[in-house]
Amino acid sequence: MPYAIFATGGAQFRAEPGVTIKIPLLEAEPGSKVTFDHVLLASDGKHVHAGKPVVKGAKVTAEVVRHGKGEKIK
Repeated sequence: MPYAIFATGGAQFRAEPGVTIKIPLLEAEPGSKVTFDHVLLASDGKHVHAGKPVVKGAKVTAEVVRHGKGEKIK
């Protein structure tokens, strides 16, 4: 299965086609498309490409589904 590891907002995330992930403090409206170009690692399902420090030409494109709050810390 293809996947990518990318960095944004001081954290790293794993992205896979069709999988929803939570990214804190993302400034984009729901329904809009966002592109992350700081891809640290990319896999096409057969080969893994590691960046030095980033994978040249690789991008992760996603759609913002919604904004929400996490659980309250007690």
